[in-house]
Amino acid sequence: MKGKIAALLMILMLPLTLYSEDKAEKPKESGKNELNTILENYPPQMIKDDRFEIKNLTFGRVYDLHGRGEVLNVEFELKNMTDQTMEFYIIVIAAYTVEKRDKSSFLKPLSDKDKILMRSFVPFPIEPKDFNKLPREMVNENFRYEYTNEKDSKEKSWVWLRFPRDIKKGINPSTGKTYTLNENLYVKTSHLSKYRKNYYFFNEVTLLIYDAAKVKEDSGFIMPVYKQILHIKGKRR
Repeated sequence: MKGKIAALLMILMLPLTLYSEDKAEKPKESGKNELNTILENYPPQMIKDDRFEIKNLTFGRVYDLHGRGEVLNVEFELKNMTDQTMEFYIIVIAAYTVEKRDKSSFLKPLSDKDKILMRSFVPFPIEPKDFNKLPREMVNENFRYEYTNEKDSKEKSWVWLRFPRDIKKGINPSTGKTYTLNENLYVKTSHLSKYRKNYYFFNEVTLLIYDAAKVKEDSGFIMPVYKQILHIKGKRR
């Protein structure tokens, strides 16, 4: 009798067990797009790498030889602190930004997407077909991300952020390959701010350095090994 009762209980429990396992196998929908995922994992603070140092960082403001505007030249050196040769992708962004902050300093800090309004944005390097173009006109569009409003998935807009969609664009223009650091590496970038209505010169520079060994095809979002945002004196005319 006890055996029959045990068998009956096993039969009654079987559908419940199968249903629970089937339910557990269904993946949960996150409801978040790629941009939100990146923003959650991208730290706002400076990132340093003990394997190298940034030295002799200078900013030079000169007039464009063709009279199109003013040029910001950014120059710096990487000093190797190890005995190993390293390969890097290096991207430098010059921008004129306005921070949209609340008067209260006790509020939670806003994300890059919410607090920064880009008035001028010139990354380096730029593909030849994008020379002299405004960011919204660039074919490359390496820093433009699609943003979907979570409340209304049909409402889409574009935002400019200070990290690339394609890290491999950050090659050395003189060689067409990654930057090679043996003992010391000299880097110079130039950023043109074209004359136009409501002209703005750059007031911010972002340095991004990626370890080429960590950059692989379809590996998802990769954190830079070095990141620094530098504020310089911008001027409006």
